[in-house]
Amino acid sequence: FALLPRHALACPVVGVAVARGPDACPAGAGGPCATDADCGARGVCATSLGGRALPGGLCAKRPPCSGADLVGGPGIAGFDDLLVPRCAVDADCRVAEGYVCELVSGYIHACLPPAERVCDTVVGDPCDGDGDCGADGRCLHAAGAFAAFPGGACTVRDGVACRPAHGRRVAVGAGDEAVLRECVAAADCRAGYRCEAPTGVCAPDVGACELLGAACGADADACGLGGRCADYDADLGPLPGGMCLVAYGAQGCTFGAGVTTSSAPASVAELLPACGSDADCRAAEGYWCNLGLGACVPPPPGACEVPIGAPCERDPDCGAGRCLTETPLQPIPRFPGGYCTASNGSGCRAADGVWYPLFADRGLLARCAADADCRDGYACDPWRAACVPARRVTLELGAGFALAVPRCP
Repeated sequence: FALLPRHALACPVVGVAVARGPDACPAGAGGPCATDADCGARGVCATSLGGRALPGGLCAKRPPCSGADLVGGPGIAGFDDLLVPRCAVDADCRVAEGYVCELVSGYIHACLPPAERVCDTVVGDPCDGDGDCGADGRCLHAAGAFAAFPGGACTVRDGVACRPAHGRRVAVGAGDEAVLRECVAAADCRAGYRCEAPTGVCAPDVGACELLGAACGADADACGLGGRCADYDADLGPLPGGMCLVAYGAQGCTFGAGVTTSSAPASVAELLPACGSDADCRAAEGYWCNLGLGACVPPPPGACEVPIGAPCERDPDCGAGRCLTETPLQPIPRFPGGYCTASNGSGCRAADGVWYPLFADRGLLARCAADADCRDGYACDPWRAACVPARRVTLELGAGFALAVPRCP
C-alpha cells in the first residue's frame, strides 16, 4: 500500500462553533478628550456619566471588549453601558482635574468626579497649625493611639461635607476616627510614617511591631492602629495587665515577629508576640515562652504538678501531663518503663524541664547535668541537657572490666 502525506490524513473540522470571550479593549481609556476620535478604537468621549458631569471629558470604551483595568459596562448602574478606568486610590486618577477613586456601585471603584465637592485639604501634608490645612482641614498632632504625628499631618475637620482627596477615614482608637492619607506602598508615605497594610493609610511609624505583646491595662488606645488591648483570650484565658494583640500586617507585624493560635486566615488573624525564651516575654508579670507555640503566654493557673521523667503506663499516671510509652518512636527507639512529659496547658513551663521539639506539644522532658541525674535506663543527652532513653548499656564483665554496647530497639 502507498503511504499518504500527513496532511491527507488530517480530518477537517466542519461546523464546530468555538466560544470566545470579548476582545481586549484597545488602550486609551481615562484620558481627557473633546471628541470620540481622541479616544482611539472603540473609544467614546463621555462628557457625563450616570448624571455626573465629567470635566475635560473622559475617554471610555464601548463594549463588547474587556480589560482588567476597566470597570462598568452593560447592567452596571452608573456607567451608561460604558467601560471606564478602575482604581484603588485617588492617585490612580486625574486628581488635579477633579477626579477621584469613587465607590460607584457595590464594591466597584472608578475614576470619576465625586458625588460631593472635594475638600480643599491635602490630607497627610505636614503642618504646624490648622491654618496650614485649608478651610476644610485641621492639623493633627495626636489622635487615639498615636501620641504624636511627626511634623503634624493635615486631616479633614469633623462634620465638613466634602470628599477628601488622597484620604481615607479610619479608626485610630476606641471611638476615635481621623482621615489619614491613603497608600498602597511605603513610597506613598512621608518620612516618619509607614503604610499600614490592613487599612491602606499612612500612620506614624512607631517602630516595626513594637507594641505587640505590650501591657495595656484597660487603655483601648494603647495598642496602635490595627491593635487591640485584650484582657482575655479564648485559647489562653486571662491576660494579666492586658496584652496588645495586633492584626497580621498591621504595624509591620508579620509571622516572625508574631504567631497565631487562630485557624483564621493570616489576613484576619491576630498575632501573639513570638519568643525563643522566657526573657523575650513579660517575665516579671508571670508571662513565659511556650516553646510549643513559640509565643509568649500568660502565667499558668497553678504550679507544675507533673512528675516529669517519672515512670508511667498511661496518661493518668502523669497528672496533667502525658505518658510516653515503650512503643518504638524514631529516632528515640523506646521509653523503658514509660516517661511522664508535660504538655501545653498542664501548668508547666520551660523552667520546669527541657523542651524537646521532637515531641511537639508534649515535649517537656526532665532536666539533667549528668547521667546520674536520670533514672535507670536513661542517660543525659549532653546537647539538650535532658534525660532520654540510653542508646547504650554497660555490661559488667567482672574483675573490674565493663563494656558499653548499643541498646537494641
